Formats: sequence, C-alpha cells, structure tokens
Amino acid sequence: MFDWRYMKKVSNLFCAFGVVMVFTTFVMAEVIHVPSDYATIRAGIAAAAEGDTVLLAPGEYQENFTIESKTMVLGSWFVTTQDTSYIARTIIDGGGQTIITVRSTVGAATTIAGLTLRNGRNGIAPNAKIRILHNRISGCEDAIDYSKGSGGLCRYNIIEHNRGEGLDLDE
Repeated sequence: MFDWRYMKKVSNLFCAFGVVMVFTTFVMAEVIHVPSDYATIRAGIAAAAEGDTVLLAPGEYQENFTIESKTMVLGSWFVTTQDTSYIARTIIDGGGQTIITVRSTVGAATTIAGLTLRNGRNGIAPNAKIRILHNRISGCEDAIDYSKGSGGLCRYNIIEHNRGEGLDLDE
C-alpha cells in the first residue's frame, strides 16, 4: 500500500483568457541518509527540503544543530523499520551544548524520533509545536526544554538521569 505521508504537493496556478487553472503534481519526498549521503547531521538537515526525512544510520554522532524553516522528520532507522534496537544504537552526544534546537519557523509535523540524545545542556530545545517520539534522553541538564509558545506531541520517550528537569515547562 502506498504511504501518502511521504508525498509533497506542488501546485501551480495558470491564468489564460481569464480562466484560472490549477495543476497539482505530487512529488516524492526525499530520504536523506546520514552518513552515506551527507557526512554530518547538520549537512543532511541543510540539504533537506520541505517534507523530507533525514535518516541516521546507527552510530555515535558528536553534533549540535538547529532545525528551522522547514517541516521534516529526523530519526534513526527506527522510523522506517519500527525496530526499537535502533534507538539505543543511534546516539547523538551534545558535548555539554544543546543538542537539537528547533526554531519557531518549522511546521507542526516536524518530528524527532528514535534517537538517543545524551550529554547536552538541553537534549531538545523546541521553540515550536513539534512531535518528539520514541527517544531516549539522558545526561543532560534538561531533557526537553520547552520555550513559551512551543509544545506539540511528546510520547513514548525515556527521560532519565538528567541533572535538571526531564521536561522543562517554564513560561
């Protein structure tokens, strides 16, 4: 069965002789593989277009990055296989800095799923309403540091051994 979630809709308006015609084309969303397509998560996110998925292979990544200006999915192979073993095998180590910052310019369907985040100031610092699903966040000051106006869906995460709050809901 075809999964329509991975489709992007492109519409073009044409006006000829006072008649407006709308042509809609469906284009497959891209799956960007890190590190095989791009060496870093940051580079994969930069290359992603609206609606794309950045899929991380198992391994340990020493990175901090920002998601902004597009709706996307960021996750481990768990996203495509539902195999929970990929969560523990796909690790992003923040080295004491905020691991993932999400700007308010992203869409509500932006999803972070199936990752282990550790050793960050904040594991995830969302400034938008996003989906945070099936992650393990540990060894951070705050696991998820929601800012004013952010929120969304936060389910099936394991939040443990953080120094501050698991979910910081100030403001």
